[in-house]
Amino acid sequence: AISRANKIKGSSTLTLLKFNNISRKLISCHIGDSSYLIARARKNGFDMIHLSKDQYYNFNFPYQVGRKLDTIDQFIFDEHDLITKDVIICATDGLWDNLSIKIILQTLNQIRDKKTN
Repeated sequence: AISRANKIKGSSTLTLLKFNNISRKLISCHIGDSSYLIARARKNGFDMIHLSKDQYYNFNFPYQVGRKLDTIDQFIFDEHDLITKDVIICATDGLWDNLSIKIILQTLNQIRDKKTN
């Protein structure tokens, strides 16, 4: 993308998610280190059932849209069957670099526990 005001080119990581309520499928498309996690509620708490894969050239240099070297061929497309009470967390590296999956799942369990009390 080019800013019309200053002609500076920009780029971004990207995650797109689309949920089909009839088929109960989540369709995803992503590039770089913007990612998503699917957690499923179990009797004893949430389990991670999917974490999308990050794409990097080097440390702190993720694939991005808006750069000539990254193309649609590098996007990762996926499809997931979901059930009632599945939780989807879509975030940038601002979340994933600072919280472990374990902490994220513990937080989901704390929220669930507060709702059931």
